[in-house]
Amino acid sequence: SLASGAGALDEVKIHGMRGFIAINERVSTFLTAPEDKRTIVKRYQGIYVMPVRYLSLGSAVRRVAISVSAKMLTSYVLSIFVVLFILGVVTNDAQAGDYQLGAGDVVKVFVYGNEDLTTEDRITESGNISFPFLGEITIGGLTKGETESRITGLLNSGGIINNPQVNVRILKFREPMVSVLGQVNRPGRYPVEPFKTLLDALADAGGLSPLAEDQVVVLRREGEKTVQFKLDLRATFDDGNLENILSIKSGDIISVPKADQFYVYGAVQRSGVFRLERDMTVIQALSVAGGLSARGTDRGLVVRRLDTTHNTVVELSVTVADMLKANDVLVIKESLF
Repeated sequence: SLASGAGALDEVKIHGMRGFIAINERVSTFLTAPEDKRTIVKRYQGIYVMPVRYLSLGSAVRRVAISVSAKMLTSYVLSIFVVLFILGVVTNDAQAGDYQLGAGDVVKVFVYGNEDLTTEDRITESGNISFPFLGEITIGGLTKGETESRITGLLNSGGIINNPQVNVRILKFREPMVSVLGQVNRPGRYPVEPFKTLLDALADAGGLSPLAEDQVVVLRREGEKTVQFKLDLRATFDDGNLENILSIKSGDIISVPKADQFYVYGAVQRSGVFRLERDMTVIQALSVAGGLSARGTDRGLVVRRLDTTHNTVVELSVTVADMLKANDVLVIKESLF
């Protein structure tokens, strides 16, 4: 830091020059003869500086105030803050150019020459704000420019103001969120961070539940359309190709469907409903159900299957090597002996 009081000579850093103190021209004349100024006192961009090692020149030096005034330093710092503020505003407007407004954003609408119409409101979950004389207007999904055009058109067509000049400022951006629904352990809304992928969002939601499908569906709003993406998690991990993992965006809806199921009924350890794995056989289904009970038998195995053509249930004899289908009911009979 720079000390402006008499007798205080602090080490400072001036434009990358470390180990120098700032002095004024009167001090430099007092300290050295003209021939010594070349080695002791230097002029750098209008500021006289002296190496810190020369602080031992005598007590007279220590009684002289540093020349860099607090006023000049304050002016310099304020200039920096002004430039940073202007850059921040410009950057904010540039980023808002393609930004789609949504629930949680806070906007302020100005109508030039009509201060009574100035409105500040938070966009509702349905994408609306309340505006004088217009009531509820929908701006969710629109950009800043599109919102200005919509309000301008409504004011014109409603005969409220002819050729209004409307300006919209985004006062507060909503926190980017993604929704994770379906067969996960903790469904809900989770924040979106830079470089976050679909797998990261599923991990935030506690991972997949036991009944989750291998294929995950992502719904994304792009302009006026809703685009659907699908990712087969099992194929992705089997191939080891993580390049296909989708990067998520704010507003994405991630849905994990329930997997196909089958039912086991009869003489088994745990009858009930189970997740149907790919290419699952009857013997694998028996294993999932805990195996046969003490009186169960693998002879006379029966599957009850829905015939969608005739909308009836048919009963089929199967072996342990046969494959099951979705919603099959595997019936295990008891042994007679």
